[in-house]
Amino acid sequence: MDPRRDQARLAQHCPLLRVLLEQSRGDRRTDTIAATELKAEAEQARAAAVVRRNSRGGRNAAENFVAAMRCLYKHLVNDGHVDERDNPAARVTKPRRNASTWRALPGDRIS
Repeated sequence: MDPRRDQARLAQHCPLLRVLLEQSRGDRRTDTIAATELKAEAEQARAAAVVRRNSRGGRNAAENFVAAMRCLYKHLVNDGHVDERDNPAARVTKPRRNASTWRALPGDRIS
């Protein structure tokens, strides 16, 4: 079983994973990635997030990166390429979400 070949197979099905693997992993095997490296890459995703008027500080970009890595490693564990105990994505915590900016309409605006 070659984890690099499996990365390529998984990346065919998900364009986001393909981009993440090409940019950050190169030729490294998935079983050599540490949790601290994934955490650092999540912070890079946060810093590289596009700033708009309704921006949340890149928090959602970091959360989506962690979710994508958890998905990738879940498939690798299920296929038997990485042991559950060696799953670095399971040890990376997702960033906490900001409080919602949505508020109830005032009573005088309802009707």
